[in-house]
Amino acid sequence: MRVTPLLLALFAAPLLAKGDLASLEAAIKADQHQALPVNAYISLNPDAQSALAKAPKGPLHRWLLAIKDNIEVKGLPNTAGSLALKDYVPSQDAPLVARLKAAGAVVLGKSNLSEWANFRGEHSISGWSATGGQTRLPMDRLRSPCGSSSGSAAAVAAGMADAAIGTETDGSITCPAAMNGLVGVKPTLGAVSQQGIAPISAEQDSAGPIASNVDDATALLLAMSEPGYFHAKALPQVALAELKVGVLTEKAGFDGRVADLLEQAAKVFKSAGAEVDNAALPELAALGDDEFTALVWEFHHDLNAYLAALPKTAAVHSLQELVAFNDQHAAKELRYFGQQTLEQALSPPDGSQARHRARALARQTLDAFFSKGQDVLIAPTNGPAWLIDTVNGDFYRGGTSTLAAVSGYPHVTVPMGDIDGLPIGLSLLGPPGSDLKLLAIAKAWQQASR
Repeated sequence: MRVTPLLLALFAAPLLAKGDLASLEAAIKADQHQALPVNAYISLNPDAQSALAKAPKGPLHRWLLAIKDNIEVKGLPNTAGSLALKDYVPSQDAPLVARLKAAGAVVLGKSNLSEWANFRGEHSISGWSATGGQTRLPMDRLRSPCGSSSGSAAAVAAGMADAAIGTETDGSITCPAAMNGLVGVKPTLGAVSQQGIAPISAEQDSAGPIASNVDDATALLLAMSEPGYFHAKALPQVALAELKVGVLTEKAGFDGRVADLLEQAAKVFKSAGAEVDNAALPELAALGDDEFTALVWEFHHDLNAYLAALPKTAAVHSLQELVAFNDQHAAKELRYFGQQTLEQALSPPDGSQARHRARALARQTLDAFFSKGQDVLIAPTNGPAWLIDTVNGDFYRGGTSTLAAVSGYPHVTVPMGDIDGLPIGLSLLGPPGSDLKLLAIAKAWQQASR
């Protein structure tokens, strides 16, 4: 496994002191003077300094967080990247934000995202929103940071936040975390409250942490999760030698270099004494189509309900009004790509049976492995970052997110290596509720891989 100085630092980084507002603000300011800025934020918290002074002495004392700009934070606009919501300022925090603040964290700012969490139209561009512009990969500013939690991941990777919170429906935490060389957690569905988040679908949406190391990601997850969901207060003890590991080798088939990294990652488990076997997947061709049909149906209901509940001062209160708003502001909103997904969601076919089929297939597939005693499935999270392309949109080549996303099972990604300095993540999938165990396995694997 080839490891650059950047990734070596990420593998072995010590826990740094949190709360250095001056340094983070200086990094953000300096970035805005670059020809190609990382551009991680849509807005900054003007009261961050006073909030630091009053931060409770909890497990996240004085941590300065980037919060994805589809999660409500009292007193800061919650735009989902759209100009239609640029003036919507929530009067209260989303429950997960309230829990983070109670644990001592401070919101540094609202991070940029792929507009409407990358569920707006064809040929979309990860990290672009009409409100925030383009977020870029800190390691190579010509390349995509992936999405939709683009700014959250880029802020941490560029030293512009102590840690961050993103949201995922399918890959929106794990892909940007991996592509930025970070640890990301898509929790078990239901572990974290969905309230106060601009939705795609309550059947898949989950907020989760993005951090520079496993310990920080764990602390964030424990603080933001629903009370009582995780009974443990720390990572469990895990011995790699006692694990049964399944390797989803076909998930690396799109790139021989990624396959080599996955093979080396599996060898680390095997050298530590784990039982390691290839895990063959069944036919999953129907999964993506059923997932999309279900998501468009659920988007129709969930986003309409969210918009309808906004105050009268908001510019839109329904999907119909949002589509009309984008048409009226096409020069800015539709500059690079369209809103076909929003238009489909205006009057979609019933997706309830598609949801049933997709969830059943995803869960049956994963349960078949775990019922045979495998503790964890591993696969590559992503391929190397692609060039930002405003003409053709994103260029996904492969990776791992859909099985965990559709099933609602947890998904953790940690840095696995790189291809010419572009980080590649290792995905760890487990049964529902195994979030902390997956993080413990990830930490043990990192320690063994050094």
